[in-house]
Amino acid sequence: MFGFIILVIAIVWTLSARKPLGPVLGWGSGLALAAGLLGGIGILPFLGGANAAGLGAAFGSVVGFTRTVRHQAPRRPRVPDDFGATHAHDNLALNARDQIWVRDTNGEAVVLSKYEVREWTHLWQPDRGYKGNNRIEIRTIRLDRPVVTAAFRRHPETVFGAPKNAREAEEWHARLGAFMQRQPG
Repeated sequence: MFGFIILVIAIVWTLSARKPLGPVLGWGSGLALAAGLLGGIGILPFLGGANAAGLGAAFGSVVGFTRTVRHQAPRRPRVPDDFGATHAHDNLALNARDQIWVRDTNGEAVVLSKYEVREWTHLWQPDRGYKGNNRIEIRTIRLDRPVVTAAFRRHPETVFGAPKNAREAEEWHARLGAFMQRQPG
């Protein structure tokens, strides 16, 4: 019985966190069924069928909830189709008309001519021996938007994902340099 209470708590917790409910229900009911069968046929004789099913439901719901925590949020649409990007990332794109599209860290999209860009910098914070919180800051000549910052968060900010974000930011830093040096043709 205790395991089913844990399952209900995990379902309520998942719904309040606005996470997908499927993994919690799937893992919770799947492990409840498996443990219940194992307890019922005597493989787990010290628990019994009902207790084993409850324990399986508790363990499965916790596993399911942790899977929803790692679930990435839905991606926002990338570059607008009318921009005609030749090179694009989640928050930064270039086109053949010498324009740069940037989705700022506050969510606003800005289209800049390459002639409006003064300089750009790869910003990051050291974190456990790797570069974390990667972003490219573009300084412009515009009075309304003197600084626009594009974040690189395609991968999670962990020891495994942050180096990938850093490599992508470094690649785009170099790409912006080549783009700015390119002569109109």
